[in-house]
Amino acid sequence: MTTKRNNMKKTPFRGTGVVIPVFSIRTEKGLGVGEFSDLKLLADWAELCGLKLIQILPINDTTLHSSWLDSSPYVAISVFALHPLYLNIESMGKFTAKELTEYRSLCKTLNALSQVDYEAVMNAKWKYIRKFYKKDAKKTFETKAYQNFFKKNADWLTPYAKFCGIRDQTDVEIHYFVQYHLHVQLSEASEYAMNKGVYLKGDVPIGVNPNSVDTWIEPKLYNLDCQAGAPPDAFSTTGQLWKIPTYNWEEMAKDDYAWWHRRLKKMEDYFRVFRIDHILGFFRIWEIAMDTEDGLLGVFSPALPFSVDELNLRGLNFDYNRFCKSYLNDDKNEVLFIEDKTQKNHFHPRITFHTTRSYQDLDENTKYILNDIYNDYFYRRHNDFWREIGLKKLRSLKNSTSMMVCGEDLGMVPDCVPDVMNELQILSLIIQRMPNDPSVKFAKLSRAPYLSVCSPSSHDMSGIRCWWEENRNDTQDFYYHELGQHGDCPQICEPWIAQLIIEQHLQSPSLWAIFPIQDLMAMDGNLRLENPQDERINEPGNNRHYWRYRFHHPIETMLTFDEFNTKIAEMIERSERN
Repeated sequence: MTTKRNNMKKTPFRGTGVVIPVFSIRTEKGLGVGEFSDLKLLADWAELCGLKLIQILPINDTTLHSSWLDSSPYVAISVFALHPLYLNIESMGKFTAKELTEYRSLCKTLNALSQVDYEAVMNAKWKYIRKFYKKDAKKTFETKAYQNFFKKNADWLTPYAKFCGIRDQTDVEIHYFVQYHLHVQLSEASEYAMNKGVYLKGDVPIGVNPNSVDTWIEPKLYNLDCQAGAPPDAFSTTGQLWKIPTYNWEEMAKDDYAWWHRRLKKMEDYFRVFRIDHILGFFRIWEIAMDTEDGLLGVFSPALPFSVDELNLRGLNFDYNRFCKSYLNDDKNEVLFIEDKTQKNHFHPRITFHTTRSYQDLDENTKYILNDIYNDYFYRRHNDFWREIGLKKLRSLKNSTSMMVCGEDLGMVPDCVPDVMNELQILSLIIQRMPNDPSVKFAKLSRAPYLSVCSPSSHDMSGIRCWWEENRNDTQDFYYHELGQHGDCPQICEPWIAQLIIEQHLQSPSLWAIFPIQDLMAMDGNLRLENPQDERINEPGNNRHYWRYRFHHPIETMLTFDEFNTKIAEMIERSERN
């Protein structure tokens, strides 16, 4: 028996997961929003279905305006503090009979809403937080568990509480009280899931709020006059403005990126896997002046801009007024080059300058020279430079944590990125309809590397049902070439189509196949929402988007969907995922 076992071929682990923002989770007794304690119920459902991982969006405190403007989980006021939005009030202490009746009535009202009412939920939570603080804080602060928590977290907790006290003109210590209860509830949920054989996967946003605790206490770590964003892409023809400062990586490097190490160490309290949002930012970021109106006037940072002498040697005959000043009606986007902010007489080509009237009015020889300069800058010039930069930062981060590291590497991906991620064993992200290889229309899931996460959608994209209806030509190509079907594709993503797409991902070699819960529900015509547009989580081209999506089934009800849950479990078993 031993010999036989030793001779058996060992298959590498391949797991399956589900992704949902915590705020989107619905339960029968909720206060109109998902909470950390609800992750226990979700872990029960995951176990039933054979899912080994629950991926969530960032959960750090974003409260700045005390309104729905704080709803984006990607603009935190602290990379350490947890969001009071996710606090389960009933777990904090004992209600009086009158308080409990009032609370349950409020839960019923808010829980009936189809979307999160961010302001109503936050007002309700703070009303009861203040009640429990007044009643229980002294007793809580005297416990050994609280004192250990405070001692371990004082370096970030103290400035965070002071920041919130100044913001709200309230008692500082109430924020110690809230953060302790949040920590306890998330820790319990994480431990519960682990005991069910389910990992929690966290999410690390690439930036912080410019008016955050982090920028307040360590401003030297950020370039506060600049914002990060994205160049023009499928989400926005003028690029994206994220309104978050870029990092001063040179300053961070002086102590070997200790701020990042502390950040990841805190995440280890709750997670075994985490995702780096926009991992390309560790190689270079799209940097735009904070007061700029769109992303077209951004430049890569760090980068290797061209000196005037180099441009002239390439035969350009560089003319500052012609190339760097507005060409038509003071339209700043009509420039062909952007001057570097630190190096005098050095310039970056403006992205997509081919679309400008300024470029189109040039003679053919000048256009030819400019095209070569443009292609060099965006596709060749920086590869070795960015490789060393990204490798240095990410190696330091990877070596500082025991968590499995995944990277969101979508977009304009430099050639060096896959090599660095592979060298450091950081999992890449494979989205079938948004391939990193520009030579193909759809990613080939059967060729996905083992060190990858494959997923049909992300929170920044429409779900597969909505995508199916967006472009008939794309859908027809996908139907024929990727699904192997013949004839005209159906007008909508019928359940059997969704199931084929899910099965393709399950069969891939990727270490993880992780599915938005909406895409899983697409396999059942009786359980999914009628309108796929209602499943949208975010619109990345809109930095004032209201993040309020709620899943339409309580998790308690999901636990009773025996046929659906069995279908998922059998699909996972057929794919030989662990």
